[in-house]
Amino acid sequence: MHLSILYSCNFCRRHEIDFTISDFVADLRAPTPSAAAEMVIKSKTEISAELEALSHRLGMAMRRLLNEHWGELNGLVRAVKDPSMLLGHLAQRLDDLEGRSCAVFVSC
Repeated sequence: MHLSILYSCNFCRRHEIDFTISDFVADLRAPTPSAAAEMVIKSKTEISAELEALSHRLGMAMRRLLNEHWGELNGLVRAVKDPSMLLGHLAQRLDDLEGRSCAVFVSC
């Protein structure tokens, strides 16, 4: 049986405060649920500052990736050069090889 002990004073009536396990294990104690919510939830300015920092980090990461890919693209463009020049070099090499093969067969 649970019995609350009451005592009186001249101007008020009070009762003994009951304690729960959560009172002993909690890191913080809030007087009201609203005060507890205020302690747990970040303020609007803190959230805005975090969003601003994340936005800045995202922008920096995007610029870094774009620069990396832009460099890769430029490297590929330099490697490919002009396709007509590449075909011209291959045609010239084919002519040289054809001339060598004819020279080998003629000398035999």
